[in-house]
Amino acid sequence: MTEIAMPWAHPPVVIYLDPPTSPLGPVEAERVLELARRHAAAGGAVLFIGHRLDEVRAVADRVVVLRGGRLVADLRPHEATEERMIREMVGSELARADLAPPSSVERAATLTVRGLTADGLGPVDLDVRAGEIVGVAGLMGSGRSRLLHTVMGAQPRTAGEVVLDGANFRPRHPADAVAAGIGLVPEDRKAQSLLPAHPVRWNVTLATLRRISRRGVLRPRRDKEHAARIIEGLGVRLRSQEQPISDLSGGNQQKAVFGRWLAARPKLLLLDEPTRGVDVGAKAEIYALIDEAAQDGLAVLVASSELEELLWICHRIVVMAHGRIVADLPRDRFGKEVIMTAAAGTQPAAAPQGKASA
Repeated sequence: MTEIAMPWAHPPVVIYLDPPTSPLGPVEAERVLELARRHAAAGGAVLFIGHRLDEVRAVADRVVVLRGGRLVADLRPHEATEERMIREMVGSELARADLAPPSSVERAATLTVRGLTADGLGPVDLDVRAGEIVGVAGLMGSGRSRLLHTVMGAQPRTAGEVVLDGANFRPRHPADAVAAGIGLVPEDRKAQSLLPAHPVRWNVTLATLRRISRRGVLRPRRDKEHAARIIEGLGVRLRSQEQPISDLSGGNQQKAVFGRWLAARPKLLLLDEPTRGVDVGAKAEIYALIDEAAQDGLAVLVASSELEELLWICHRIVVMAHGRIVADLPRDRFGKEVIMTAAAGTQPAAAPQGKASA
């Protein structure tokens, strides 16, 4: 929000917002949209670049669509339906995949959290079963990321119990979590996940170096073959596995990060804003990867500020406010209004009693 406010220290004639709302929740995003509207109403010009199509439709007087570096459509608001924009961006209709239900609601919980507390978090009770995709919703500062980071060992817990696949789990460092079978796709891939100046190959094999090494010595040929399998399996588009990963689009960078963790065959996958800064085509591919991983028995805990994303891919959604779970919603109770009402509660409600499972 501070970055967005900076240009108005000396009010500009033309303002570029690229994309301004990716790291923001719905309340903060609406403030940015209103700022853009006011600037245009006062005679300024706004170039609003966004991946959230509902925001583009809400704020734009015209919508231009680029594909492959070329302008392929120039639309008026009544023409810019979500279906039309998607078709112009990807060059085809984008099918809405059916979510596969959990294989069995009787499966044992891969992750069990009881009374978990950390700085700004808790107490939290939560179960995530094998084959289940559980979403974490909430406004900025609600504790979504803190929950994932605490489970991962990136933030120290102050109390509570975590059980992973039936065994007590108390990581001192994220490396302990990786060794135990947990993967994390963080919200800021550039700062927290990638080696930007290094080859794609290095970035996709980071989590599996022990598997392709002999006595601690990396074998280059096996490293390249392993990287090629990951890249091909996830459809990462690139010129060469030796090019810097910073050369790839945001969607291909994110697929590379997913490939890194899926190749490690974890028990639990933690996803924090898994499609931030990627286009709708890459989003659909990432959603398919998440669904396929769950069908293979992986437990998935996904935090996102995009409600549409959670409503689409999750079997269950927990809502956080003030560092605690204030609602636990099965799929038949999903709804934006229900989630936002719970997330915006002025007082932290008691966490659900018993196991927070489907």
